[in-house]
Amino acid sequence: MSIEAQELVGLMMSAHFAQSWFGDALREAKTPDDAQARRREIVFAVCFAETYLFESVREEGVEGDVQKFNRYFPTGNFRRVEDKWKDIPKELAADSLMATTLNQGHPNWENFLDAVAFRHGLVHAAASRPHSRDLPRKERAVPTMEDLSGLTPGWALGVVVTLIRRLHDAIQTTPPAWLPDP
Repeated sequence: MSIEAQELVGLMMSAHFAQSWFGDALREAKTPDDAQARRREIVFAVCFAETYLFESVREEGVEGDVQKFNRYFPTGNFRRVEDKWKDIPKELAADSLMATTLNQGHPNWENFLDAVAFRHGLVHAAASRPHSRDLPRKERAVPTMEDLSGLTPGWALGVVVTLIRRLHDAIQTTPPAWLPDP
């Protein structure tokens, strides 16, 4: 084996999608008064949130240590995005990799849960359910077209950007330059 090949053994290559998800959500957030743009913004923003947590733990939290990383993101173990954002910061704080944990009592947390519920409804087709105020709440469309039409452009992305900035405050790191203020 050549010296160059020996140096390549053990190098880790990983994808970086968070900034791309952010860009997708940002494009949709710039489209005013369009329920379809809100639909895409929600999906892209929640994908951004999940990917950002994964990539920031990989690169800043455990600094590329695969064994440590797999403790927080074990392969084959599916957790909902809201559970990851609730549990992983607590686990990082318990392992002294964060100065403090995130406060789930923060008003933005409820907004994040709403965005996630809307994302789940859109991706898993609950948004396509028939809608009537006479139906029991659990049988109604989530989100409704009225919900989507009533959202302010940038709402979902702002919720996620706020969550990510709070993560950086807790980890005591600087957010990337491309991440705007909410």
